[in-house]
Amino acid sequence: MPITQAGLGYSVFAVAMTAGRLSGDTIVARLGDMRTMVWGGLLAISGYAVILLVPFASVVLLGFSLIGIGASNTVPILFRRAGAQTGMPAGLAIASVTTVGYAGVLAGPAGMGFIAQGIGLPAAFWLLAALLCSVPLCARVATSSGEKD
Repeated sequence: MPITQAGLGYSVFAVAMTAGRLSGDTIVARLGDMRTMVWGGLLAISGYAVILLVPFASVVLLGFSLIGIGASNTVPILFRRAGAQTGMPAGLAIASVTTVGYAGVLAGPAGMGFIAQGIGLPAAFWLLAALLCSVPLCARVATSSGEKD
């Protein structure tokens, strides 16, 4: 893809993330929190696989959309679950989730740039895909509260 079109991947990701967030209540109502996190995580992981394995720009853009749709509802579910848990005051729990989220937003790009400098951008993206595996693997624990999903 020409360098002049490099921002298309992020644009497609952002539009897909927005669409996923706007339809998130319907998705969660139908699938439940745990299944939404599992399937969303799997969609996002498959999106990384597409962008790393397929050499066609139009298909790579589809991969970025899969990442956006897949990741779109994880944070809202975690915020809602933090507010609903009873192990600590809701405000403190939400502040904790927010702090971890902001730490990721601030340190993530710099950290990935540092890692990509050392091992290359494709390997750094594979690392992101591997880390994303924690979403479906931890979905049951993150959403458990005694209610059925």
